[in-house]
Amino acid sequence: MLRLLLESDKEAIKKEYLFRFLNMLLIYITLGVFIWSFALVPSFLFVKTESDILSQQVEKQNNSKLAKDREELKKTVFDLNTKIRVLGTDEYVVSNLIRKITEKQSGEISIENISFANISSLNPVRTLELKGRADNRESLLDFSNELEGIEEFESVVLPFSNFASNENIPFLITIELKEKSHE
Repeated sequence: MLRLLLESDKEAIKKEYLFRFLNMLLIYITLGVFIWSFALVPSFLFVKTESDILSQQVEKQNNSKLAKDREELKKTVFDLNTKIRVLGTDEYVVSNLIRKITEKQSGEISIENISFANISSLNPVRTLELKGRADNRESLLDFSNELEGIEEFESVVLPFSNFASNENIPFLITIELKEKSHE
C-alpha cells in the first residue's frame, strides 16, 4: 500500500510515525522518571530524617552534663598526671611498707591504725604513724627495735610517754621514711 502513495504522502506518514514514536518515548521516559522519583522519595526522606535525628542526639550528647563531666574528668586526669610527673618516681609502695611492718609485729602487739602522710609539698619528708596497743612494755620496745631494722625507715620515734602503763599500753609510733635516691 505504501507503493500506492505519493512521495509527499510517504514523507508525511514517516514524519507522523516518527512524531508518534518520539511522543511515546517521551511519555515512557517521563513516566519512568515519575515512578522512579516516587520510589526514591520515601528512601530519601527516611535517610534525611535519620540523619537529623542522629545529629540531634550527637548535639545533645555534646551539650549534656555527662560530656561536661567527661571534659572535667579529662582535665583532672591531665592535672594529676602532671603532678605525678613533677613529683617524680621516688614513691614508696605503701602495701610493701605495711607488709614489712606486720611481719615485725608479734602477737602481743595490736595495730589499730596506720596513716601515711607527706608533711608538706615543699619538704619531701614522708611519715607513717602507727597507732595501737601493746600487751606490755617489753613487747612494745622489741617492736620498736624491730621497726628500726627496716631499711626504708630513716627514724622510728616512740615517745617515752607510751611507757606510762605496765600493761595494755596504747602507743603512737611515728616513722620517718628515707628519701629514695634517683638512679
